[in-house]
Amino acid sequence: EVKKLEIFHNHTKDEKEQDTLAKLANRYSQADCFLISIVTQENGLGINRPKVVIMHDLATLEFYDYFIAQNPNIINWIKYGKHCVEEYGKQGTFFCGISEYVIKYQLLKFIKTVPEENTDYIYHASMVPENISDKILDRNAVLEKYNITKKYIFYPTQIRPYKNVITLLKAIKILQSKGIYLQLVLTADSNLKEDNKAYVYANENNLLNDIIFSGSVSEINLYSLYQYAEIMVSPSLFEGGFPLQALEALFMNTPVLMARIPVTLERLRHEGIDPENCGLKLFEPEDEHDLANKMIDILINKKIILQEQQKVGDKLLSYTWDDVSKQYYKIFLATLNKEGNALKDA
Repeated sequence: EVKKLEIFHNHTKDEKEQDTLAKLANRYSQADCFLISIVTQENGLGINRPKVVIMHDLATLEFYDYFIAQNPNIINWIKYGKHCVEEYGKQGTFFCGISEYVIKYQLLKFIKTVPEENTDYIYHASMVPENISDKILDRNAVLEKYNITKKYIFYPTQIRPYKNVITLLKAIKILQSKGIYLQLVLTADSNLKEDNKAYVYANENNLLNDIIFSGSVSEINLYSLYQYAEIMVSPSLFEGGFPLQALEALFMNTPVLMARIPVTLERLRHEGIDPENCGLKLFEPEDEHDLANKMIDILINKKIILQEQQKVGDKLLSYTWDDVSKQYYKIFLATLNKEGNALKDA
């Protein structure tokens, strides 16, 4: 039985403080197992109890060229992150991914110190706040707050190279050529300059005035923006798990359009859902024409699209954090049992 679990999340660059935190945990904590919430928490390496690391993703390794091209200085952070993973692997730490893709095509592909038997994955549930539908703001209040003057596409994201904003911009330009004008609302802080190609394209094609950067938003504002969007588009080339934006949009009954990426297909198939015949609109990730055509289809047939996506939405949203926690509990038990058996064998 797992008597106690401690979530180890303090992180500091100060080496002495890292050592102190680990020593204090080893000396005073009564936890039988530690949950390391992010793999770059290097201070967790000094803990001498069984550990489980949540492996969100190793996007900087899979999309290494994207990141380096945008910012060569990020190489030190990439090396640091890889070092942390490798060291946890050497200790025999158990890694729990948020999708099979992250484990198979990132962790096991790029990190050679982690044996496959020390891995598993658990899908995460949506993080929709309780009773959020009762707190949605008035439409005019939302439009005025964010200076939205047209119908809009919503993509809540920070700007990273693999988020593929440029394909969305190209699709918006195609729509403009057909007389369809939409604004794009991003939850990025200020501009597109963290993705230079997207910024250059937007600037050269006079799209910057129709891009709204909301910055960080409260839960109420976030779900209000979902509520009044014409479409939620997730063009990202990768997500650690099924795009959370899609789950949130499905909850708010907003039309969803996503890139046809492996992790999305994986989750749908895991739920027994045929990705090509499930009501959700998927497009080829870097094909702006496919994206533009499906956006037009949604704009024309919105009511039908919403009816078609409701069934898959109900299925995905029925998976809860209670389901997630039960699976993690089994992993904690297995980790402790494995540790106990190893001690007996020794």
